[in-house]
Amino acid sequence: TGAQSIGFSFKYEYADSQKRSSATAEIKISVPVYQPDRFQINAPVLPEKVTMGEETVLTLAYVNKGKGDVANVEASVDGSGVDTPAKTQYIGNVAAGASGNIGFSLTPNQTGDIKITLKVSYEGVDQQVVTKEFPLTLHAGEAIPAADSMSEPAESEASFPWGWLIAGVACAVIFAAVVFILLKKKKAK
Repeated sequence: TGAQSIGFSFKYEYADSQKRSSATAEIKISVPVYQPDRFQINAPVLPEKVTMGEETVLTLAYVNKGKGDVANVEASVDGSGVDTPAKTQYIGNVAAGASGNIGFSLTPNQTGDIKITLKVSYEGVDQQVVTKEFPLTLHAGEAIPAADSMSEPAESEASFPWGWLIAGVACAVIFAAVVFILLKKKKAK
């Protein structure tokens, strides 16, 4: 990519006042070679439900459909209302034909509409920095308290399994009675 220079040399003859002469000429031209940007990034699919305080993951899928490598791929998340362990991620170089995913782990810290922008910047084949942006709006709801549903299982887990204990004792008594009767019959013979 870039401007490629080409040199042309010409050798020719011409007539000047009935006299034949030969001459040479050189011409240099430059031809700009452009390779289209074929690094494709798909917009993330938003989750149906986002709850304040719960982590959600957004994923950007990418593929390099070009014939050259894409360099210095970097992804970041901008906006307020969300917490994330990594605001900026360095992906590195992406070879021609390679694909992958960029994942963002976000935890909303407020309810309502949260506007964020996912940005991916990279150096294309022509070594120009390209930035692609994906503006998103997350609709975060409040977390539903689960105090009532949590207390019932705790009580059932803490209760002693009396039914199983009674069934086990009954089986042991029946087994002992059968053994006792068999021993008594054997002694009587």
